[in-house]
Amino acid sequence: MYDKKYYHKYKRLRRKIRIRFTLDLLEISGDKPLRFLDLGCGDGTYSAALKKTGHKVVAVDTSAEALHLARQRGITNCVLASATHLPTKSDIFDRILLIDVLEHLLEPIKTLSEIHRTLRPNGLLVLQTPNKRSVIMIILKDSTHLKIYTMEEVKQLLHSVHFKKVHITLTSFLSRIYPLNTALRHLFRSIIVAAAQK
Repeated sequence: MYDKKYYHKYKRLRRKIRIRFTLDLLEISGDKPLRFLDLGCGDGTYSAALKKTGHKVVAVDTSAEALHLARQRGITNCVLASATHLPTKSDIFDRILLIDVLEHLLEPIKTLSEIHRTLRPNGLLVLQTPNKRSVIMIILKDSTHLKIYTMEEVKQLLHSVHFKKVHITLTSFLSRIYPLNTALRHLFRSIIVAAAQK
């Protein structure tokens, strides 16, 4: 399903503002390098941005094509694995990214349980997924999306696997590009953003 054509289409998305927004959420200020897991890393865009800030990154995906693209971005620690069975010890990562992945998962509870297991105590998960109630999601359909969630459903999933301090909000990166446009800000809040602490 996720072949070269899929990633070529994904590559065309403009993500600079979204990357900057995501890095801010990850609370990575300070001198100590952190250990990151970019789960469902896709073409390695977020992994590469994290690597530039001096942190250690493990990029995981089920697609060999995705990991090939991540390696082209200079990511050396790439792992071909399922999100429901991560081949790593428990309590090892400081931060885990799950960007545009939840909507593709057959077993979201198993994946979130694995994320919880592999995060260190007080570690942080940052998750982004399409908002089911967004106008954009009603208009645009993606055949690779297995389930689109509401904010309430995402919050319930995170609490069900024992995450604490769950902060969840809606955003639109269009409204961040055009911040004075009130219509864009309210109508196109297409992304659910969650930060959850172990």
